[in-house]
Amino acid sequence: MLTMGLAAEEADVTSIGLLPGRTDTDMLATICNEGTDSMDPATYDTFKKGRDEGSIHAPDVPAKAIVALALHARGEQWNGRNVLWNDADVQRLV
Repeated sequence: MLTMGLAAEEADVTSIGLLPGRTDTDMLATICNEGTDSMDPATYDTFKKGRDEGSIHAPDVPAKAIVALALHARGEQWNGRNVLWNDADVQRLV
């Protein structure tokens, strides 16, 4: 909603929201190490399983998408959108 509102109010700004997916960060390490005490067990299990199986990507993966969007995404086709890091339109820019 913020992305669309900013796009509507600021014509000189291209506003894009990026959903980075599950990324292997310090926050994820904290979730996996300490989450058993404070999280729903099913939710905790999805994070832990993803980390253990290697299905959670490194931070450079969404970072490449962020850089590509910052450098190349312009115009109405992008403005106000929320996109996944692996969206086909984003990956064409990477």
